[in-house]
Amino acid sequence: MIDFRIARPGAAIVASAALAMGLLAGCGTENSDSPAAAPAPRTITAEPYKLDSSPESALTFFRNTNVFEGTVVSVLPDVRVTDLLDSGQKFEAVYTPVVIRVDSVYRGDLRPGSEVTIRSMGGEADGLRYVIHNAPAKETFRPSAKLVVFGAEIDTVDSEQAPAMTPNFVYRLAGTRFVDATYADGPANGKAPGEVAMADMRTKLQKMPKVPTRG
Repeated sequence: MIDFRIARPGAAIVASAALAMGLLAGCGTENSDSPAAAPAPRTITAEPYKLDSSPESALTFFRNTNVFEGTVVSVLPDVRVTDLLDSGQKFEAVYTPVVIRVDSVYRGDLRPGSEVTIRSMGGEADGLRYVIHNAPAKETFRPSAKLVVFGAEIDTVDSEQAPAMTPNFVYRLAGTRFVDATYADGPANGKAPGEVAMADMRTKLQKMPKVPTRG
């Protein structure tokens, strides 16, 4: 099910309560073009709110099921997905599948050397344009980029053919520091993106509990 930031157990696309990239079903706006402009895609605009994505919050967020460091291998064409909510409402979204090689695992059952697909929310596919600003910028996921991903469960929604993960928070390696890349337009409250020295971040990650805690 696509719960977009207020999720129940088993939710996949965003699978976290009120997180960065998602959308509470019904909180977006949809614009349809006139019949004369039928070839143009339908547009859905997601309007989520942001969580604190500081290093301290990212490291302690209780819905981080999988936390790992990895390298972007490839970026696949955008895909359109649909999900039927418990209310009976059909939910639609578009995301870019990003394949990441797992380099180090700090929480979860992934294995170094394996590959995992994450959902980079937003994009255009099959006649639908899905616009969302409170998500990592697409350039965050350029091939060879080094990332720390704080992610939800690996799961599928109704229309997906293969499982994927939606990140809760993303930190990008820039030189010798990991920089908050969770939101394309910057963290909540207009703050500058948080950053941590590479060695310090890895030390903090290694000290994380192996299973999520609620503090």
